[in-house]
Amino acid sequence: MNFVISRKTFRSTFKSFPYIQILNNIMSDASNPPTAPSGPEDDARIIRDGLMEELRKRQSNFERNGGAQRWDFTEVLRAGVGAFDRKYVNGIVEAYQKESDYFDIDANDKIGLTSRGKSYYNALKQLRSI
Repeated sequence: MNFVISRKTFRSTFKSFPYIQILNNIMSDASNPPTAPSGPEDDARIIRDGLMEELRKRQSNFERNGGAQRWDFTEVLRAGVGAFDRKYVNGIVEAYQKESDYFDIDANDKIGLTSRGKSYYNALKQLRSI
């Protein structure tokens, strides 16, 4: 038996639950597929997506093989969003860090997923396995 709920009903019913909010963000991202880049907003999306994808890969590798769970920020940027100027990227990353709380960067320039970022990562894993 399939149960279908509209996105509007889903959002209004479950918006107070943090885990549901994360799934809601994922659903929203999936319903707004990227188009050809056309400006700073698209740059920000590309940078956010590249950064989170690289962190996802590194977290997945950590779960399989162990090792460090914090990574050099410069290396993560180079692998995830290498085509952009570092100063430009820093501003976007800083704003996204404050907005999402998915990762943190320490004084030694090491980046890692926060508990909220790990929840987001795990929710993505579950959705991809469906």
